[in-house]
Amino acid sequence: MKVVIDVDDVLLDTIGAVLRVHNSRCAGHPLNRSALNGPRVAPPGWLRSVHSFYDNDEMYPRLVQPMPGAADTLAAIRSKHDVVLLSAFGSNDTTARKSKCLERHMPEHAGLLVGCVKGSKAKWKADVFVDDQISNITDYRSAHRDAVTVCIDQPWNQDPSAASTIDVRWLGVVEGNPGLPALARWLTAL
Repeated sequence: MKVVIDVDDVLLDTIGAVLRVHNSRCAGHPLNRSALNGPRVAPPGWLRSVHSFYDNDEMYPRLVQPMPGAADTLAAIRSKHDVVLLSAFGSNDTTARKSKCLERHMPEHAGLLVGCVKGSKAKWKADVFVDDQISNITDYRSAHRDAVTVCIDQPWNQDPSAASTIDVRWLGVVEGNPGLPALARWLTAL
């Protein structure tokens, strides 16, 4: 079986690093993950923090840490299935930065990374698609009705009206990990 897994905020805690950068630069407006729930209203300094993070070749691989259990999850899934790590980028190709980060923290999995233009993840055909963004899940389900889509819980994907429009398997936070142990158990049982 082929499994496509998103990288940012599924396997790597990218938003955690961006929050640390933001909070160090904008001490008067600190944020945490729960502040990212609901409508996208950028607090003071947030967009500057995001851009400074993504526009810096060294910051991403230095500050981004793997999600707890990510390496073990990938090892378990790879023992039974073909895996592609898929990461989208906007106007700047961030694949090399993400590759450096994977090489640093999970070298045995770094060669699985493929970059794609934002909005094109549905071009990758798989039996199982794992992501944290409802829009990516929705696009994937539209293109591949026979695929199983798995959404890893994050504060930004908690809009029940969007989630109710798609057929998706939700994997919530388990023992402090955003669904990764549950993902490994479920996929290795298939």
